[in-house]
Amino acid sequence: MVTTYELQRRMKGFISGNVQDFLEIYRITVDDMYYQLQFIICDETKTALLLEDFYNNLSKCAFELEAQSELAGWINEKITQVTTRWLNENRATMVRAERSGMYVPPMPTDRYLPGIEMSQADFTHILAEKICNLPEIYRQTAIAYYYNGFRQDQMNTLLESDTMRLKKRIEFIEKTLLAQMQDYCYANKVAMSKLDMVAIRMAMIYLQTYYHYANKENFYNYLQQKYAAPIVE
Repeated sequence: MVTTYELQRRMKGFISGNVQDFLEIYRITVDDMYYQLQFIICDETKTALLLEDFYNNLSKCAFELEAQSELAGWINEKITQVTTRWLNENRATMVRAERSGMYVPPMPTDRYLPGIEMSQADFTHILAEKICNLPEIYRQTAIAYYYNGFRQDQMNTLLESDTMRLKKRIEFIEKTLLAQMQDYCYANKVAMSKLDMVAIRMAMIYLQTYYHYANKENFYNYLQQKYAAPIVE
């Protein structure tokens, strides 16, 4: 999520007691938060419940924030904690399988054809589709590392993992995507574009544009009614 002056200004206003500013924070961030949940969970009903619970809790803990400039990263950390809890509760078997070495990335090949150049837009679109097919724990790591740009120590804490395991996850993601994109390019007789951290990040940002919370206005109205009365500290 991109940090904006408007987002920082709204949080400052909310901390000062203006509840309308919290409603605007919701408007600014809700589709991004929806993306970070739904991309991993892939269940509209469960995502909606978690998302609305997230904003109810966010209003209570917003005063933890000491510097408004940290707001975007702080909110991203909060939503990542939600996805980690969900994975631990609902994908425990997958987490155990990963720890036992069940997930092995395919080996990339060097079979390139000199075919026609694929446009950057087409390459990003196909890469995004491949990212969507990664197992949930790897999709979460992709959000944390490529999209949110968390540091290694942040990911260790937020994803409740260790440095070695997260490095293996990133290696799995990159080798898997490289092999799949190579196969796609070979099958479709197009030239392979460079696949690196920047290309993956671009695909993650591209994906975000397709995620919009359908119940956005109804929940906004709920929050508006909830905060109709002044906050009592």
